[in-house]
Amino acid sequence: SGELKSLGHARLDAALSAYDAAPLAVSPDKVFHDCDRASFWGITVHGRSGWVRPNPDRLWALVLVTSRIVQLGLCTAQLLESVVGSWLSIFLLRRRLLAAMDHVFAAARGLAPNAIIRLSPELSAELCSFVLLGPLAAVCLRAPVDPHVTATDASSTWQAAVRAPIPEPAASEGVRQCIQKGAWTRLLAEPAAWLREKGLLALELELPDSEVYSAPPLYIGLARYPSYSECWRREYRTRVHINIGELEAYLREERFAWERFARGDQPARL
Repeated sequence: SGELKSLGHARLDAALSAYDAAPLAVSPDKVFHDCDRASFWGITVHGRSGWVRPNPDRLWALVLVTSRIVQLGLCTAQLLESVVGSWLSIFLLRRRLLAAMDHVFAAARGLAPNAIIRLSPELSAELCSFVLLGPLAAVCLRAPVDPHVTATDASSTWQAAVRAPIPEPAASEGVRQCIQKGAWTRLLAEPAAWLREKGLLALELELPDSEVYSAPPLYIGLARYPSYSECWRREYRTRVHINIGELEAYLREERFAWERFARGDQPARL
């Protein structure tokens, strides 16, 4: 009798049959099934450990090229853009790492592809930081989920955080439905920030391109029904832009969450 196919293998065969019927080309060397480790889309998935990392062949080649650029102190605008695009694809695994990218965008802006760029000390330091941060761009799909929901908020004078226990299935689903696309990508102008603080700013004016954020039903329920208790509150000595206060409150609570995790008080989604 033939060996039973796994569900994934059966679905893959169905997809390949559909490709043949279309007809669409398939690269045989990119087809795999029933593996506990595989590389695709620039990443490597370790099925047994649950870790997702950048494809090492791509990562270490990029580290070598970036190090060589820093060593030379020169590169073309086209080469820099190519290197930056490659680092972007790696840092997307841990999106916080994208905050390290600043000078690389300004350096090649408005230049011809073959224009020569002499690296400034700031640009060289930024590229070196990519080399150090690259190996940290990894995600553990089996990291435990904290069975609590935490909310932070801020005005121009105060910031605070609250926290409530929730069932583990709800916490896991909350992680699954978390926002993947960044929306709050710029500071409000001062008049709009004042209106936002007073609750008078129209929703379509809070985000770029008149976008209105619509929270998933699960998050609406998590905001309304759990029994929250205050974690901390903090008053500013001087007035702070509301958007900056909101971000600071989030990062402050994130640090406290890590400290709780380090003490063993809670699990954490890594």
